[in-house]
Formats: sequence, C-alpha cells, structure tokens
Amino acid sequence: MTKKQTQNAEVKDLLQKIPATSTKRSSAPVIQEVAQAKEKTKTGRKNHRQEGVEYVRISPAIPELLKEEMDIAIKSNLRKRYPTIDTFVEAAIKLLLSKQ
Repeated sequence: MTKKQTQNAEVKDLLQKIPATSTKRSSAPVIQEVAQAKEKTKTGRKNHRQEGVEYVRISPAIPELLKEEMDIAIKSNLRKRYPTIDTFVEAAIKLLLSKQ
C-alpha cells in the first residue's frame, strides 16, 4: 500500500467509529413562550410643566454675569421654588408683566 492509501484507510476506520447521525429529531421541538412587554419607566429629569398648558421655546441672549447669578440662585436659596431655568424665567416674566 502507498502512503496515501494507508491514510485513506485510517480515515475510513475513524469515520466508522463515529456513530451515524439521524435526520430524525430525538427530542420534542422547543416551544418558546412570548415574552410580555414591560411598561416603560420614565428616566431623566423631572418634568416641571403643568398639564394642559402649551409651551413654546424661547432663546434669549443674556449677559454672562446675569446667567451666573441666576444659576447660583437656582442652586441655592431658590431651588425649592424654581428648580429649573424654565421655571425661574417663567416666574420672572410673570412678575415683570404683573408690575406694568
């Protein structure tokens, strides 16, 4: 026998030792259950808007020093009453308009 024939014979012997695979399934098919959709939870910052009120965006340019003073006021003594810039500006505009 040649070297190639010997290798072929060894491969055939090894293949005969491997059990033949069947095309039939030996177990029942796996049935997957449909997962229930989870309710979405709110993430992010708290919304301080009132229900039923329509809001619009404004973008005023103000002096940098005034902006810093507003940030300090919101982060310190006015935090409970005006937690965001939006609520602070809304109150300031209402106050200014009521004095006219």
